[in-house]
Amino acid sequence: MTDLNAPNHTLYVRNIDESIKLNELKEEFTKLFSKYGNVLDIHARKAMKMRGQCFVIFETLDSAIQAKQELNSFVFHEKALDIQFAREKSDLVVKKFDKYDQEVVKKRRRIRENKRQGISVTVPKTTTMEINQQVQENPETTNVTEQNQQIQQPQIEIMPRTTQNIQEKKKEILPTKPNRFLFVENLPQEAQKVMLDLIFGQFEGFKEVRTVPNKHSIAFVEYDNETNSTTAMNLLQGFEIKSEKIKISYLKV
Repeated sequence: MTDLNAPNHTLYVRNIDESIKLNELKEEFTKLFSKYGNVLDIHARKAMKMRGQCFVIFETLDSAIQAKQELNSFVFHEKALDIQFAREKSDLVVKKFDKYDQEVVKKRRRIRENKRQGISVTVPKTTTMEINQQVQENPETTNVTEQNQQIQQPQIEIMPRTTQNIQEKKKEILPTKPNRFLFVENLPQEAQKVMLDLIFGQFEGFKEVRTVPNKHSIAFVEYDNETNSTTAMNLLQGFEIKSEKIKISYLKV
């Protein structure tokens, strides 16, 4: 089964034997997953709808990727584990690593609290008529708006539309045709081939990663067809490696 979530520190584990007690599950999972790196937390609940599943949060992305790769379908208490990457970063990971993303944690807490209390938050709407009336009643606002409109309208130089101009413009805006090869840019120096193999190898049809000597910031990734390369590109676009967001595009062939 192809994982449609981008790699992150948190693994979502399903198909766990529901007869295992919560404390025993956490203890056994800690031993099992700690082989691949430091486990920050194992989040499981007694609630009926949460039985048979849990979240395992690693300190490093490499650990999570390796654990998923080696333990997916691992037989645990006579049941094969189904392991995928979680859809979102856990609050614990956001707190520890994403110091500029603290609002995400606060927002999630507010939403959960509102749901528990049955509160729905509505934002009052201002009608177009009310806005127009406020503008008309305030001459200063009207003057500023007119000035902004004058400033924001640039002078456009009209050029003759020749066949050559049109063809050159088409070349500039024409996107690269989808194919099975990807071009990866903005890689940090620490992104070695082994790490890239783990990240891109999570997706179906992966064949290989090719790095360039003396150019650590770029790499080439090959899949068996353009459908699988497109899936990987869409899900990993902007993915962070050592705080650097990678850029992925189709290779021009």
